[in-house]
Amino acid sequence: MLQFAHKLRKEINDTLGAMPKTLKDGLADPIKSEYISIANQKLEEVLNEFVHERRLQDRYLGEARAQRKRALKVSRDLCNRENINSRNAPNYNQ
Repeated sequence: MLQFAHKLRKEINDTLGAMPKTLKDGLADPIKSEYISIANQKLEEVLNEFVHERRLQDRYLGEARAQRKRALKVSRDLCNRENINSRNAPNYNQ
């Protein structure tokens, strides 16, 4: 998706670069102008979709990290509980 956006942006820049800069150079081709308009809209859609996908990935990673943290806490609590019942475990509460 990002490669498509880069390619589309390059095409837009190339088309704009080939267009006349001033009125002395002549009028812009209306077909090229329409192409640039449509390409800009498509580029905006692609970038919005990319941003949306990125937010979903960040959310997924955040949830995965939270689940991992909870699982590690449960595991740590289970390990600590076993030591409490052991006679050989040092007792630091005295």
